Amino acid sequence: ERPAEISAEVERSIERIQIPSTVVEDIKSLTGTLTCIIYDQGWNVLSKISVRDLYEFLEKNSGDTNIYAIVLDGIVTQRLVESAKRRGVKILIGYRIGSQVSTTNEEIMIYTFDEVLKKFSSQ
Repeated sequence: ERPAEISAEVERSIERIQIPSTVVEDIKSLTGTLTCIIYDQGWNVLSKISVRDLYEFLEKNSGDTNIYAIVLDGIVTQRLVESAKRRGVKILIGYRIGSQVSTTNEEIMIYTFDEVLKKFSSQ
């Protein structure tokens, strides 16, 4: 099931970020792989790992503050959001967002693949 329209709130917040076309292509290629890509502030790939290893990766590498964004072919859970916030991650983009996740966080922006693709594929 795909959301028909992006909410006005998501539309406004997504306007504030710039996602390079290479990352948009990464999002397209991730679908169905259960993989995630971790990026730094310049959208350079820091790591490519299995979604099931992501939480452990964030917990083990807690001294590494270079992580800016995470794109994952999976569900963004509240547990993941909390772990990412502790690490200073600014953007989480997942295939889906869990029903318990509050997407109105001040310190982290959370989007679905569909929201990003709808916004940046048209450019």
